[in-house]
Amino acid sequence: MKEQLEKLHDEALLAQFNIDKQLKITMSLTMVIQRQLSVLAKKTGTPVEDMTREFILSNLANIEVTDQASQNAAAVVKKVLNK
Repeated sequence: MKEQLEKLHDEALLAQFNIDKQLKITMSLTMVIQRQLSVLAKKTGTPVEDMTREFILSNLANIEVTDQASQNAAAVVKKVLNK
């Protein structure tokens, strides 16, 4: 029993490490995208908010959403951005 608990604990720590790593990667990519959108917005004279909105909406259209929770989340994002 103790060995099973230790194994579960180790697996939980590994899962947390992987989640943390993915979060850092996602945050880094988000920062890069934001910088690029800012540069593009300055070059085109388009407000950053509009550029960001268009970028997100165009990418949402390209993502295949397969589960209900993801479909709901995508619908909320589209609704908020289209206001």
